[in-house]
This record gives sequence, C-alpha cells and structure tokens, in this order.
Amino acid sequence: MLNDFNRLQTSIGKLGNHHRKYTHFIAKHKDLLSERLEESGAIDEIHFWASAPDLAQEMDMICEMGHDEKERLDFLGCYFAFQLLNLNTRAVDVLRLGLASEADRYEVYRDFMLLTGRDLRRLTSAYMGKLLELFLAQENQLDFVICGVGTRADQDDLDLGIIDSNVDHREALNHAISSLQREMMRRAIPLHLHLSEHVGEKSYSASIDEYGTLLDGAIRDFIIITELLGARPIIGNRSLFADFTSRVTDRYYYDPGQDNRYHEGYLRGMMGEINDLLLRKMPDDSVHPKRDALRIIKGLLSARKTVLGIKEVNAWRILEELMARDPEHMQTYGDLEDALSFIEVFRFLYQLLEVQEEKILLQEKGSRAQLEAVAALMGYRNVGVVCGYEHLLIHYHEHVQTVRKAGRILMDDLRDHLERISVFAKYLGGRDAHTEGEEKTNNIAVEFVQTLHFFRGTRFWDDVMSPMRKNRELVIEFVDDFMSLNDRDRGKLVRRYAKWSDSTIKVVMQLLILLHGQRSHENARILHRELSAALLDRLRESTDVIPRVTALFDHYPKLLNDFLTGLSETDRDRFALIFENDVWDAEVESLRKDLLHFCRLHCTSSHYFRRFLQRTVDRYPKCIRHLRKTEMLEVIAKGFFARFETFPTFDRKRKELGSYYDLEFLRIGLECREGLPIEQVNAEFTEFVDNYLESLFDVCKQEVGTHSSESIRTRDLLAIYAAGGHGRKLAFDDDYDLVILLNSDDPQIREYCGRIMTRMNSEIIKRGTMPQYRFAERFGHYVTTFSELKRLFENPDDVAFIDMSQLLGARKIVGSKKNEAELYRQIIRPYILDREAYFTSRMAKEIRSRHQAVDQGIISTLNIKETKGGLRDIELMLMILMARAGFWLPVSWDLQQHLVARFEHRAEDLEVMFSAFRHLKHIRDIYHLTVAAEDDILPEELGHLAWVQGYSDGPDDEAGRQVLLDDIITRTAQVADIVRDLLVELEL
Repeated sequence: MLNDFNRLQTSIGKLGNHHRKYTHFIAKHKDLLSERLEESGAIDEIHFWASAPDLAQEMDMICEMGHDEKERLDFLGCYFAFQLLNLNTRAVDVLRLGLASEADRYEVYRDFMLLTGRDLRRLTSAYMGKLLELFLAQENQLDFVICGVGTRADQDDLDLGIIDSNVDHREALNHAISSLQREMMRRAIPLHLHLSEHVGEKSYSASIDEYGTLLDGAIRDFIIITELLGARPIIGNRSLFADFTSRVTDRYYYDPGQDNRYHEGYLRGMMGEINDLLLRKMPDDSVHPKRDALRIIKGLLSARKTVLGIKEVNAWRILEELMARDPEHMQTYGDLEDALSFIEVFRFLYQLLEVQEEKILLQEKGSRAQLEAVAALMGYRNVGVVCGYEHLLIHYHEHVQTVRKAGRILMDDLRDHLERISVFAKYLGGRDAHTEGEEKTNNIAVEFVQTLHFFRGTRFWDDVMSPMRKNRELVIEFVDDFMSLNDRDRGKLVRRYAKWSDSTIKVVMQLLILLHGQRSHENARILHRELSAALLDRLRESTDVIPRVTALFDHYPKLLNDFLTGLSETDRDRFALIFENDVWDAEVESLRKDLLHFCRLHCTSSHYFRRFLQRTVDRYPKCIRHLRKTEMLEVIAKGFFARFETFPTFDRKRKELGSYYDLEFLRIGLECREGLPIEQVNAEFTEFVDNYLESLFDVCKQEVGTHSSESIRTRDLLAIYAAGGHGRKLAFDDDYDLVILLNSDDPQIREYCGRIMTRMNSEIIKRGTMPQYRFAERFGHYVTTFSELKRLFENPDDVAFIDMSQLLGARKIVGSKKNEAELYRQIIRPYILDREAYFTSRMAKEIRSRHQAVDQGIISTLNIKETKGGLRDIELMLMILMARAGFWLPVSWDLQQHLVARFEHRAEDLEVMFSAFRHLKHIRDIYHLTVAAEDDILPEELGHLAWVQGYSDGPDDEAGRQVLLDDIITRTAQVADIVRDLLVELEL
C-alpha cells in the first residue's frame, strides 16, 4: 500500500512548500516501515490513507516495528507525516463538498474549522502521548498535565502549557519535554511553550503553587491569563487540571459579592489590548488576519466569558453560550461568528496552500495567484470582470469592519460592567459619597495610587476617567487631598502617578487635562505644574517613548492637543525635544515628524492662533496629520463648504460653515507662518471670509424668513459692506468692520434685516474675531438707512470723517450692483468726494495728532500699526490721495496703479509706501499668529519671524532679530517722511 506514495505526492502538489518536510520524511522511511509491517503481517491494520479509528493503538503497533529507539522515532514520524498530509488533503475535499451544497457558506466554514481542529488535536495529542511514553519509560512517579492554549487548527506551531505537582521529579519531566520539543521540531509541528517563559524557574512546567506565586500579588501579563483561561487538557492528569482551574483561573471570573480584583485586572489588561487593536490602521499593501480581526474577536470572547461565567474554551462554543446568556447582543455575536468563521478559514487555507506566515502581502509578485487559489477553495468565482480573489478581499475587509463595530459595542458594555464592579468605584463618588456630618478621614489621592499598584501594567482606565470628567467636585477633592500632604510626601506621590505612564501615558495625560480644566483652583494649578514636570522627567528616561507617544498621537490627536495646551511654555519645549531625533521605523518616523511639527506649532503660536487650532481639532481631530501638508486641509475645508447646504437644520448649517471658517483660517495661517507671499495670503483669506459672510447671511435670512409670519422682500435694498482691514482685502485683522446699509425707510424691512444681522453677529462672535458696527453705535441699529447717513453728513460732527473713511474704504460683500450704484450716487459722491477738502483736512489732522502722541511716548515707536510711518499712516494717506483723486476703490494694493496714474510725479514714493505696506502687514500677520494679536512689537519675540522672513538662519539667531528690527524702523521712518511731504504738498 505504501507503493501508492506517488498518489499522495500528487494530491498534495497544490499545498504549500512546507509540506515537503513531511513527504521527504515519508520517502526516507516508508520502505523500511513497509517491510517491517509486511513481515509482521500488520500492514492491513495500519490506516495510511484514511483517518485511523484508534490513533494510539496504531502508533503502538508502529513502535513495535522499530528495533531501537531511533527506528521507533523514525517510524512514528513517518506515520504522523502520512496522517497529517491525508488530514490536510481530506480537509480540502471536505470544504469543497460543503460549498457545493446549498448550505449556508458560514456554517460550512465553521463546521470545517471545528472538524479540522478536532482531527488535528486527535493526531497531535496521540503522537505527543506516544513520544512521552517512550521518553518517560522509566518514570512512574510523575504527575502532570499538558494543556493546549492556542487555536486547535494551527499547524505553524502548537501552543502548550504544562502543569506538574511533583517538583522533586521535575528534572525527568524537563528532560522528556526537551526531547519531545526536539522531536516535534524535526518531524512534526513545532511546540511553543509560551507559559514556560514566564512561570517557574528554567523549567518547561510549573506547579499550581508557582502559578499562584506569579499571579497572586498583582495582575501581570494578561496574555498569560488569556492562555490559561483558554487552556484545555491534552495529555496527563485531568484531575490536576481541574485543581488548577479551581485554584488559579477561576479567580478571573466575575463572582458577585466576592473579591473581583483579579477579574477587574484581567479586564483592564485585555480591554487595553483590544482598544489598541481597534485603533490600529490596516495597511494598504497587506492583510494580517490575526491583528486585523482574530485577536479582537478572541479577546472580546475571553473578556465576555469571564463576565458571564462561561468555561468553554472553543471560540464558536463560547459564542453559542453568549447568544444564549446575552440575547441583547444576539446580532453582534452573530456577526462575530460569521467573521470568525470566514477569517479563520481564510487564514488556515492561506497557510495550508502557500506559506505559514501571518502577514499576507498583496502587491508582491505571485500574490494574486496565491489569493486566487484561496478564493477558489472558499467558493469564490469570477463574476464578469471582477475576479474571485477581489470578491474575497472585499468580504475580508467588510468582516474586519464588522469586527471593529462589534468590538466598540461590546467594549462599551464591558466598560459599564467595570464601572459597576471596580474597586475604584468607592473613590469616584467624591465628597457627596460621605455621610452628611461625617468627617472625612481618607485621602483618595493616596488610597487610589496604593490600590493602583495591584493593577500596574494594565492600560484600560476609561471607566475611571469618565466619572472624573463629569464630576468637578471629585477632581477638586482629589487635588485638595494631594495638596494636604507635606512637600516630601507629595513629591513621592507625584512621581508614583508619573510612573503610571510606563504602562499608560494616555491616562496620565487625561489626568493633566482634567487638572488644567480646573486651573482657576490654585491647588489644581500647582499639582498640574508638578505632575507635568514629573511626567516629562519620566518620559525622557523611557527608551520606547517615541513609538508609544506617536501611537497615542495617531489614535488620540485631540488628547495630545489638549495636553500640550495645558503645558507651560518651558514644558512644551521640553516635550518637543523628546522627538527631535530620527527613528528607523518608517511608520513611526512619519508620525514623529508630524508630532514634532505639531509640538513646535504649539510652542510658536499665539493664543489668538491656537484658538483656531483648538476649535479645528475639536471638530476634526484627524486634521492634525495634515498640518505639514496644508493642501489636504484645503480639500477638507472645501468639503465642509460644499456640503453645508445639505444639512436639514439651520443650526447644523451654521456649525458646518463655522468649521469651514476655522479650518481655512488655520490653513492660511499655517501657510503665512511658513512664508507664503503676502499677496496670496490676502487673496485666499479674503476669498474664504467673503464666502463665509455671504453664505452665513443667506442661511440667517432663510431662518428669519421661516419664522416670519409674512413674507418680506428686501428687493435689492439691503447690502453688507466690509470696511477696515477686510474691506482692504487684508488678512488677520483684529476685527471685522461691517457696514449694513438699507436704501429704505420702511420700519418693517429694517426690523426684518435687523433680525438677520442679530443671528449673523452671534455666529461671527463665535469665530473669535469681533465684528464692529460703527454706525450701529451712532444710530442704535445694526442696519443703517441712507436717510440717516444723509442727515449725519449734512451737518457732520467732529468725528464724522471717521464714518466717511469707513464708507470710502468699504467693499461690498452682500448686495446688488444697483445698491452699490445708489450708495455712490446718494452718499459717496455728494458727501465725501465732492467735499473732499473737509474729509482730507480731518484725516491729515488725525495723522498729525498720532505723530504727536508717538513723540510724547503715548504711542510706542515699535507699534507697527500706530507709529509714525506705520500701517495706519499708510492707510490714511492712501485714503487722502484717493479722495483727492475722486476714486472710490478698496484701499488695497490694486490701488497703486490708479494713484500712480493720478500722481505720476510721486510714483517712487508710492512704490516705497506700498512696499512698506506689504512688508509691515506681513510682519504684523506673522507676529499675530506666532506671538500675540498685538501691534506693539517685542524685539525679543522676533526670532521665528526673522527666520521665516529670511533675516536669519534659525529662530534663535539674535543677530537676525536685530536686522529685522532695524528694517522695520528704517521702513517706518521712510514712510513717515513721505507722508509729511505729501501733506505739505497737498496743503493739508
């Protein structure tokens, strides 16, 4: 019968190359084994081509064919190879048969994996049992049990744990296990004795007492605990295993009314691992069934079974029990079962047909052919132009997403369970938990960290942090208890909390964010400062800080933003320095660069600019990854703007418009900081603000119209003009000067327009740049009528020229050309341009009075806006020239060509003024974004600005700062001289 070996080789030809190990071993020993079996007349009693009804009995017969130990081991290995190869070829045929029927595909997958796992476990346990019998032939006092702690169908290795009860005879057992491991490596499936690496002392096995010693004092490696909870006896004393589960693993199951610290600790460890897996991004060029889904599924099942007291160890059997005991989540468990069946079969077949690797590359040569073979076996066929393996990968990703969705649902349930049973629950009630009149005697800050010792190494603390975020009184009690300690004890306690970051930086950062949120409380400020410093000291000592913090940055960008926001300038710099050096891992290196850029952004941004960063991160946290690539921010912002009209409520539309505004402000601010030409900065800024104001007006108008009892039409009578900086198409001004004009005296229309502006005003304020309505201050209404302007300008008071300047520099945002033409005809031409002598004389007087204030020290010479030759001088002088020339144009840089045409003899002076206008405005913008939204320039704060403007080689170059300062002084002095000359020439 062994002469049919060629048939076997043909049948396994489509299996992975790793099967050649077995065919090689069969070819080497089959002839001698056949000869011995023929001689003994036992050849017909051995099943080489079918599943043996009694593997142990046939292995006994095989052993009898050997004349010495070497031959017995060779023959046993040959027989194992036959059985394994037939098992695998038979499994393929069984799967094909199942999928050829009308049965549910996922039931076929599940039954296939259960059957294959059962058959493989029967084979490996019989083989290992026989080997141990040979290796322990002289020993009869050993009491042990070998447990399987991994997936039964795995053929890349066998995960085992070994428990013994007789330490005195352990040396013999160790010798036998060592021989078993060597033999399995050579002839069968390698053993993975993971538990032996952590339990006992240089031993393959450990006693129940040794397991207890390892696990009694604290939660340690939750992976070990998961393996123990999934252990099933294979060989040895099952009573010993029962004693082991009673004394060791049962402690991890929830038991109402008992001490559940071990159960809680296990959940914290496992849930932390599941959280990390749920947040992990799937790469584009590969799939990894274990990391993508199987570890999540099995982690969830292990955690849920400890909550509900389920002692099953097979994943499908656990799911059956969960469906019966937890019907509320029936659909979720059903989805997990389908995903488990699909992905386990996918992984098993890939390793069977191709290579025993966990990571499956999708873009390497040959990958398509490999996946086509797997897809065909799983029942996928080509449909039109779509290949079967493409269907397979689509379903794979769908199942992975299903697993992650189910994971989030079940994690919420597990978190609720933790909140109810946690030993920390007694600390989370705050002072309200004390009996009225009872004196407080405990210190929760001390007791919490003492209790925390048992749970060290675990990473899930959402159930603890959530109540603290909701309960200000609890945070204050925690802070006050901390600060009640003397300096020495408090310092020790602070360092213990900082040490918590060794296992979970996230929680310590969350705690610091809570403290920053209570910064109005002095003790909270002190504790925040001390804990921040201690955390940074701890992080700087950590060897793996960069991968850990960059992973946190990737998964919880808002957390990092809020953490950095709370740090002092010194601590922000210290934190940023941690990430200065390159790392070798490409993915981590990309994250490191993004994080370092983000830290530097915090370190070099004004409070004014950080508000927009904060709001954008709150609304769209993932934008942080695009701060170095602002083109993506523009794409996202345009997406916000494109979809705002699709939302059903006016409130949602306004919020979406606000997000568009904040993101565009952030984007253009980032580009300005990096040296984008000021012309482009102004153009893009003006465009998005105009878009925002025009769209906001439309939304507010629709909303007011919806709530009005009768329809009111403005009939091109209403217009909104931008004056001031935005009217001049300049970016990053302190405020928005808005002029709302109505060419009608109808009180109903005015009241209607006023309600629109009230809503607009409320929204604009939320954006952080205050709107100013000069005419509203005069007339008591947001909306000013043409009639009111005429009455004002017919008999102007001492400051009416300021109102005139607003109108002369105004630019239409909302309204018709007809309205604009009427404004020019009725107001601009007759009251300003035709009376330019009044207007220009008052403007000249304003310039001289400010010059006098600078000379008297009332205005700083380093006030880039108000100093002599500063931005205000330029703007007022250009408006004087424009009025003298009879122009009505925005006071922007486009005005230069018109003025040169009118004042040709002053072309050079105008070039100097406009050049200074651009340069000083750019300096002011960057200063506002990086230092403070103030016009008084502090020389010591010009480092980043000098670097961006090309005055220095770096932000710390003191000489470059001085060159920039000298240039500002020189330019303003030149402009001041030109302004004085022009005023003289114009006889003003």
